[in-house]
Amino acid sequence: MAQFVSSRTAVLLLVASLAVLATAAPKPSDWHVCDRHANYDILVKNVTINPDPVVSGEEMTFMVPAYTAKEITGGSVIVSVSFHGVTVHTERNDICEKAACPIAPGEFVLKNTEVLPGITPPGSYRIKLQFVGEEGEQLACANINFSIIWSASIAETLEGFNPIQLHKKIAKMQAPVAHT
Repeated sequence: MAQFVSSRTAVLLLVASLAVLATAAPKPSDWHVCDRHANYDILVKNVTINPDPVVSGEEMTFMVPAYTAKEITGGSVIVSVSFHGVTVHTERNDICEKAACPIAPGEFVLKNTEVLPGITPPGSYRIKLQFVGEEGEQLACANINFSIIWSASIAETLEGFNPIQLHKKIAKMQAPVAHT
């Protein structure tokens, strides 16, 4: 029982810590290519995220206008999401699901829309976005930094939440009872 309560205390303190992080001002999104010296077949021109910052539990869209000098008939888009340096989600999609194929030489736009779970912790995140060709060759790579905030309803729920008082209450519940 004591182990369960201490595990529960740890989880509650983690949630409380995340609540404190949620009050920090989010940073606007930014991006850069993974390797500035690489000669990618796809030139990523920009990355926009809407809304910025992303709101957990709500739809978010990122748009990637790009340019290619050669026709692309297939391949993959790999999206790896990291939270404080730890990969928390990776997905691989057919590039033709994110942009109309075949992609003719010239400009095109990759678009991805997702709804993050409402329990997604607020904070700073990074997406590593990779375009991979049909033969496994890397066509492009970009790192996208962005912030997630909690929705107003979750923020209101946590308003006035005091993790120290909660910890004291839980500690009292753990105190041994003297039997006479």
